[in-house]
Amino acid sequence: MNRIVFIPLDDRPATRDTVLDLLPLTGALWTTPPREILGGRRRPADLEALWRWVERETASADGLVASAEVLIHGGLVASRLSVDSMDVLWRRLDRLVRLVARIPTYLSAVNPRIPTGGAEEEPGYWGPHGDALRRYSRLVDQGEQSADDAKLQEGVAALAGVPVTAVDDLLRRRRRQLLINIELVTAAARGAPKSVLIGQDDAEPYGLTRADLAVLRRLRDLLQATGVHISAGADELCARLLARLVTDASGRTPRVAVRYTFPEARRSVPRYEPAALEETIAAHLHAAGCTISDDEPEVMVWVHNFPGVQQREAVDQRGAPPAPVRTVAAALVEASSRGLVCGCADVRFANGADDALVHSFLAREDFAGLAGYAGWNTCSNSLGTVIAQVVLAYHARTHLSQVRYRQIRRRYLARRLLDDWGYQTMVRPYLAREVVPGLQADATNLGPAVDVVRDAAQRRFREQIVPSVERVFGAPAMMGLSFPWDRLFEVDVELPDDEQGL
Repeated sequence: MNRIVFIPLDDRPATRDTVLDLLPLTGALWTTPPREILGGRRRPADLEALWRWVERETASADGLVASAEVLIHGGLVASRLSVDSMDVLWRRLDRLVRLVARIPTYLSAVNPRIPTGGAEEEPGYWGPHGDALRRYSRLVDQGEQSADDAKLQEGVAALAGVPVTAVDDLLRRRRRQLLINIELVTAAARGAPKSVLIGQDDAEPYGLTRADLAVLRRLRDLLQATGVHISAGADELCARLLARLVTDASGRTPRVAVRYTFPEARRSVPRYEPAALEETIAAHLHAAGCTISDDEPEVMVWVHNFPGVQQREAVDQRGAPPAPVRTVAAALVEASSRGLVCGCADVRFANGADDALVHSFLAREDFAGLAGYAGWNTCSNSLGTVIAQVVLAYHARTHLSQVRYRQIRRRYLARRLLDDWGYQTMVRPYLAREVVPGLQADATNLGPAVDVVRDAAQRRFREQIVPSVERVFGAPAMMGLSFPWDRLFEVDVELPDDEQGL
């Protein structure tokens, strides 16, 4: 691959900057759309401008990594809220199918979620009726899977106070996205796109989400569409696809050894996920083009998982049973010294890093020699990010100098530390507990309070986070920060300038 085009799901750092930090590992030239024409929280992408950009840039490219949601709906949130007719969506889909027939394409798509809480990015009926709709989704699917008529009836009864129009809208939106994803699976079975990765965020073992994915898996198997992969995850899908693109182009399949902090708990189901941790890891590695093997492995993925069956939130980690973090760090240092490309998926907690584990890595020389680390949002977000990091680092050894590799590694690991540990584990809880309430602001809509919150966040970073990161990776580690979607949930950490796209 000499030139890669990357089209992210939307303008968030999680979906855009995470991949931009990894693209230099490919050794290829790359380009991505200007942020201002991508979709945001309250606006869809400028689809006409985006498509003009795509048509122009892909004319001279060797590979495309792209989100179907942004090219068809205008972004992830737009896919949940748009009122576009099916005729409009079909025309955009046809345009996408023509595009992927001209260039090797690695395409992500998302099965619509049943939100676990909150309604800021959903149709308005999720606010007053979300609990009932979630109960309906779970019970009806449980009843169908177990042939339990009582559960089916209980699920239907949950809708007693929900307007018919809300139920109809929910099912209509799910149906239209299922039809689009069916078309994408069918197109992949014909050979273009080369790979389709369908993800699922905010899921449970039972629900309408599981039922839709079961349809897509059955279709994939019937059509023998080997280029179609289906797993949990959403925001990190394009990072995994980039790893798959490079793996396919190289012709080399990384052999990956998987290790767990708590191996006895690898069958536990993480929060916001539909399957056992062990199954999710296998699906993620397969999608990235890897094989799981203890026979002369080249890569090690350490899964810092949670003990027992219940994963805690990162904000609640104080008081959690201690984990053998020093043993984990020592094992990774030893594996790295043997030449393995090592990464750690920090999934002991949801929505943030394990503070004790990060301190253990920071106490080791060169961050324990890790080529990959992540501990953000859902289990799949972290797993997919780490897998992309280590797979791309594995391939980079053949075409990048050691100096250049270390520059790129510094950047993506610094972002993960500043975001996953610094912000999600340390700064965000402080802002939510001590800053935002005093401003009479809303954590989901900072509004006029955003400047005061940003200043408080930057002070906290300078005092408690940045010195540790700079001690390991050098200064400066952070130039500033902002709240791109005007809420506390995510932060945009500004890093020092590095190699940019063309």
